[in-house]
Amino acid sequence: MNTHTQILRFLLVGTATVLIDLVTYRTILFAGAPVGPAKAAGFFVGSVFAYFVNRSWTFARHKKSHPLWETAAFIAVYSATLLANIGINSYILAMLGRTEKGILIAFLAATGVSAMLNFLGMKFIAFRTIRV
Repeated sequence: MNTHTQILRFLLVGTATVLIDLVTYRTILFAGAPVGPAKAAGFFVGSVFAYFVNRSWTFARHKKSHPLWETAAFIAVYSATLLANIGINSYILAMLGRTEKGILIAFLAATGVSAMLNFLGMKFIAFRTIRV
């Protein structure tokens, strides 16, 4: 599968993932949780969805794959991008305040950076094609 197709599929999966993340994040914030844990929970729920759909559809890892390696690499990539996501989100909220506009801008900025890092990490680390 070519990179262009992978990017298009990743963007579709990413859109669904962002919506899952946002709904989870906002629901937990509404329940009164602090920003950090709420953001982490949203990111985690979205990540589980993204793993299964990206593995099977975006990067078509059905046969000749190494599921234990891929799962460990995916967790490592997402753990690193989770830290970036939470850090960017918190930094922007500190700058703009916890207003509706601030929350949205912080969410979008954190999501954009982590999405780019996630695609690169999945393509070149977690779901890379190993040639023998």
